[in-house]
Amino acid sequence: MPIARIGQIQFGETIMVVIVLVFLLIIGMVFYYHANEYSYAKTLQHREDVDAILLAQQALALPEIRCGDYDGSCVDELKLRGLAALLNRSDTNYYDTRSDRYYSDVFGYATITFQPIGGDAIQLFDDPPIGNSSAATQIMFVNLFDPTTGSSQLSYLNVTRYRPEVQG
Repeated sequence: MPIARIGQIQFGETIMVVIVLVFLLIIGMVFYYHANEYSYAKTLQHREDVDAILLAQQALALPEIRCGDYDGSCVDELKLRGLAALLNRSDTNYYDTRSDRYYSDVFGYATITFQPIGGDAIQLFDDPPIGNSSAATQIMFVNLFDPTTGSSQLSYLNVTRYRPEVQG
């Protein structure tokens, strides 16, 4: 066999090896991209869940609705109904807009509802974003204390934290 022919065969083998290596590199990059995308989505979902838990704790810690003797899971029903009435008023004046702005800054895009077991729901705050969004919901059990009767009622706090999707 002539030397030129052997060189051509070796050159062809080298090209095939390079093509196979490039093909394996592309498959590895695609696999890495999908694994990284899954990890990012899982991290984002975890962050949304943690934000919902923190928002629920923040709502329970509001001094405006706490029981006199602060217990982390006790909410004064009269104070809660008063604050809910203030935040859900349809007529607006200077003070309403100011309080709406304050609670919008505190809670962000969220819906916060207290649901007594066997009673009517008390919606404290409702400000979902306009457009598409993802949401994380957290439910916590709390005691609704009625100071007029001195009794407590088991209820749950339903917090939905919205994360608006970025357009772009």
